[in-house]
Amino acid sequence: MIHHHIVLTSTAIDLQPDFSIQITVGNEVQMDQLEEIKVEFLAHLRQSLKNTAIRIHAKIGYVAPKEKKFFTDDDKLKFLMEHYPVVAELRKKLGLEINY
Repeated sequence: MIHHHIVLTSTAIDLQPDFSIQITVGNEVQMDQLEEIKVEFLAHLRQSLKNTAIRIHAKIGYVAPKEKKFFTDDDKLKFLMEHYPVVAELRKKLGLEINY
């Protein structure tokens, strides 16, 4: 099920006025994984939203990378120092360490 979660969270979803959902996946593997859950996912949406007109269309295309998630304090610090050089200066001047 983790693969299905990854597919659904790493796709571009475009809602159309005719109640259709255009899902763009990045590659053929993701398309296959989406096809595995498409019927169940569509049934869940129709039941939850009480709308039988909902349709899902999938295609392979470019999916813009989503915002990067940080898992460690070192990753966060590196990001901040790259985007805000003053953080690196303050860290150096104050003698701060990330690991304690």
